Amino acid sequence: TTQGAVVSARPGHYFTGTPPSLDDSLFFIELEGKHVGLWLSTYGKSDDEVAALQGELNARVEASLGAARDRRERAHPLGASGLDFRPPGKPP
Repeated sequence: TTQGAVVSARPGHYFTGTPPSLDDSLFFIELEGKHVGLWLSTYGKSDDEVAALQGELNARVEASLGAARDRRERAHPLGASGLDFRPPGKPP
């Protein structure tokens, strides 16, 4: 759990905050339809620290996307359309 200050937010559109554990770097999340943008602006961090933060952010996003994909596949085992495009006679 990270605590910090909310700089600005518009629910369903964007969130901006400053996590003190990252020297009040600026964290921005933007939602535009199916597009999600994540930015972390750091101040006073070395290139190695920034690379480590980027790796952590990438891993968390990938894990979240994988979990969402798994939920979608369980809900719709035949694909998003609900149609089965396997050739006849091919087991699932």
